[in-house]
Amino acid sequence: MSNTNKDGTVIRGGGASIDCSNIANGYITVSHNGADNQKRKARINRQQLFSLPLDGLAKALPLCFGDGDYLLEVFRQISGEKYSTLISQTVEVKLNSQFEPYIHPNTYCEYNSGSLCVDKAAKVCTGITGDAGRVKAIYRYVADNVSYDVKLAVSVQEKKEWLPDPDEVMWTGKTICWGYASLMAAMCRSQGIPCKICVGWSGEVWHAWNEVYTRDCGNIYGVAVKAGAWNRFDATFMDSSNCSAAAIALIENDKAWQVSYYG
Repeated sequence: MSNTNKDGTVIRGGGASIDCSNIANGYITVSHNGADNQKRKARINRQQLFSLPLDGLAKALPLCFGDGDYLLEVFRQISGEKYSTLISQTVEVKLNSQFEPYIHPNTYCEYNSGSLCVDKAAKVCTGITGDAGRVKAIYRYVADNVSYDVKLAVSVQEKKEWLPDPDEVMWTGKTICWGYASLMAAMCRSQGIPCKICVGWSGEVWHAWNEVYTRDCGNIYGVAVKAGAWNRFDATFMDSSNCSAAAIALIENDKAWQVSYYG
């Protein structure tokens, strides 16, 4: 373990830094200033592993394990799959609310006030009151305007490292399941609606989908939406199935879904 030092809310070590000033808001930002081409990775609680860009750009990483102690680590590639530890630090996390990790942009769904997805969310939600109504409009937009990209799916399987960009999904109109989930999350969050990106298993398929917290109830294309609860949505399935009864039944079947991590 390498030595680390703190400067206010920033933890530094080996050219890497972790900014903890937004812990209560459900995320940290991680960066490094290495000039070599060796990979850098960050890890949270020995469960979520993130690749860091080589240009030193800070990335927002979500804190999705609730309140408590978090082990934060940053690694530098030595060769192949061998890495050295640059930072290893335990910090206490107390969120402002349970929703914090799911109402801000992060590396799984990056956006800002000038993003295309934010503008589109505002347009499709114009004149709609209530969470369920706005989620329905966003869900419909994503399913209607994005197609599944088989070539990208093969490429991602080969490269193993890929993150979606909500605006890129809009530009190209095609993506894989993670891209569907990322775009829906960005659009919902920009409307103040908490939205999780869920990565895990749907039956025997490794998959990504969303869970959205709605304050009112409703029916969204056959899916019964509960008030004051997290509700499951899968724009990938709804796109490919065109809201078929089988897809709706699968989405509502809790036993068919197993989350490995949230984003």
